[in-house]
Amino acid sequence: MWRLDANQPRVGEILQSKWQLQEPVKQGEHRSTEVIGGIEALLSQDMNVIKALMKHRSSHVLQLQGLGRRQKRYKWMATELGGTSLMRLQKTLPGQRFSTRTALFLAYMTLEAIEHVHKVGYGSSDVFLYVHRNITPGHFLIGKPPFVRRLYIVSFCNARKYWGSDDKHLPERRRIAFKSTQRYASPNALRLKDQSRRDDLISWFFMVVEFFNGCLPWTTEEVDFRKPVFAVQYEQMLKVMAEEREKFISVELTQLIGGAPVQLYSIINYLTTLKFDDNPCYAVLRNLLFEACCERVQDHAQILDYETPEMVEARQLQPSVEETFTSRSLSTSPSILDLFEKEETGNDGAGAQLHSERNEGKKHMGAKSKKQ
Repeated sequence: MWRLDANQPRVGEILQSKWQLQEPVKQGEHRSTEVIGGIEALLSQDMNVIKALMKHRSSHVLQLQGLGRRQKRYKWMATELGGTSLMRLQKTLPGQRFSTRTALFLAYMTLEAIEHVHKVGYGSSDVFLYVHRNITPGHFLIGKPPFVRRLYIVSFCNARKYWGSDDKHLPERRRIAFKSTQRYASPNALRLKDQSRRDDLISWFFMVVEFFNGCLPWTTEEVDFRKPVFAVQYEQMLKVMAEEREKFISVELTQLIGGAPVQLYSIINYLTTLKFDDNPCYAVLRNLLFEACCERVQDHAQILDYETPEMVEARQLQPSVEETFTSRSLSTSPSILDLFEKEETGNDGAGAQLHSERNEGKKHMGAKSKKQ
């Protein structure tokens, strides 16, 4: 959490006669505020990623509305208002778990948002390729009504480019300070290794497991390593966490996945084959989610857990919007969104798409297994 000082914008303060700070924002939980302020280096990185995503018309970024500087130490930025975070939504549900339908919808949308960050500008002369490095349900927001089925990814202060000016993946660094949220961190991050796209996706996998089960089978209390009492034990405690996670993935996977769809076994088995600089096949992951949705969701017309009838009516009255950069523009993968709207549109073409790209995904996974 950022430390307050006399120069930091305060709650209630109006900036540029237009933007008002309504409440402080805690790191790890973005709220529906109009202005956030922070140490310049952190906020500058947030701005850089948001601008890159906006430039390439990502549908998963809150639009930047204004920015400025307070004294020499602080920058601030204003974005459009987001809705509730997935972390808060989950805490309001019985057992703190989403229904299968909602969990699969959110798994698909969060995966698409992460892919946007990983691929923004891909295929153009203006390339910005980032890893987020702190994937948590607190860093995804639903849209404000009536756009409650839109999902936004936020909090890019820990993001880092992974692609160099020589058009190659940056080399792996030997030792990195821990910057992730412990609950969802990959074993690599906990071992203070350099993070790459695979680690964002492993954190995403842990988050998705929690969507279904309401919990993860390891210690949930975040340890503040800045406290002197933990300073000496810092690396050892992280190492123990990493070993525990590796054990669940390799030996006790059934306990980790619990009642989630069986396709999650294939997802984590694939992710753990990826090397530091490997390019993940997002189509494989989308296909597995689509397959799970076909098997586990009986009524695709049902509303999501957090939707009210009024929200659904308002959403249906909205005109179609111009298509923006989505993972579907990068791949022919079938969309869970299309499947959910099948009852309304009568579209039966997704199954044929799934069969075609599933074969491509199997080839990719087979080649990866032989490579390992």
